[in-house]
Amino acid sequence: MTGVRVSGSARAVALASWLLVTAGCLTDAGETVSPHVEVVGRVSIPLASGELTSMNGTYSGCTARSGMWSLRIAGTDPLDHDALTVVKNDVGCTLTLTELVAGATSYAASPAIPLGSSYAVVPSVFSDGNGGAFRANARVDSLTFSSDFNLTLVHSTDVSSSSVDVVAAYASVEASSVAVGVLPPDYALSFDSSFNIQMDAAKLATFATGTITLNDGARVGALYVVDEGTLGPSPTYAAVLARFTSGPQLPLTVGNPKVAAAQLALVGQSLNAPVVRTIIASRVVGGVLGFQLFRVTFKAS
Repeated sequence: MTGVRVSGSARAVALASWLLVTAGCLTDAGETVSPHVEVVGRVSIPLASGELTSMNGTYSGCTARSGMWSLRIAGTDPLDHDALTVVKNDVGCTLTLTELVAGATSYAASPAIPLGSSYAVVPSVFSDGNGGAFRANARVDSLTFSSDFNLTLVHSTDVSSSSVDVVAAYASVEASSVAVGVLPPDYALSFDSSFNIQMDAAKLATFATGTITLNDGARVGALYVVDEGTLGPSPTYAAVLARFTSGPQLPLTVGNPKVAAAQLALVGQSLNAPVVRTIIASRVVGGVLGFQLFRVTFKAS
């Protein structure tokens, strides 16, 4: 048997805009590596000073680096601090994102985000102190710093949306919401350490165990349905409502409800090609349903 494990959380992916910025390498204090920046954003409320232009953070335990760093996202405005670089192969270096900047406006992170190889389970709120706020999350693709690395920032000006990600060898998750007049549930998905899928040599799933947790947010749901690949990546409210109505509907228990791996119906599926499962979590107010969707894609690495 081939054992495959996955751990992580979920995100609301907003593909309204993204950009890639490449920073050049420096040569002081030994050979250094620099980040490539990818920003994924969903703009439903304009930021006070336009688009994000830079980010700020701190070094901790880094060779020849201490204090604050800055990283340009867009534009030519002066940075608040020296540009972010890391000494090559400095595996003990920890980078923490503390602030995002849009023009003349700074948005402080609560809490600050230590940059790991996966997104934080819960995205941070970034606030300008004057009522302007949005959610964001970030990660780096490697903590070895053996070469230039990728730093991905996901942000949403819809504070009700999730924006965290699952990073794994073979699984990815996208979270979204569909609702008409009702705010959807506000869960964040994470794979428990017990979650395990086994495959045979042909990459056919032979065993699935463990659970997925829907971590409580500002709003919780009542029932959920698992769709086995019939919904597309951006389904309409009507399509989701029809699929949810057809069931089977299962209860979302109080306090970080669990979804068993067995409910995903993966055993017997070939993971040579992507296999999609969408968890539809529902919330009802006055007889009207709002939905949060977690589209989970499995594929053998």
